[in-house]
Amino acid sequence: MTLHAVAQAVESDATNISRVERSLQKASPELAEKLVSYFGREAIDELQILYPERYAAEPEVHAHD
Repeated sequence: MTLHAVAQAVESDATNISRVERSLQKASPELAEKLVSYFGREAIDELQILYPERYAAEPEVHAHD
């Protein structure tokens, strides 16, 4: 799957999708809804797209022996 394919499917442009993906730009609620429809709710939801900082992976904690 390419950025161009996703952008075309959600009626956006690849640059916009790339910026959203890299957290350089916030997605509009409309774009978030289109992305969720495209990828499916099992993969992602609107809140993860609109507020990526809330869903950032937690750093792994290693137990010391």
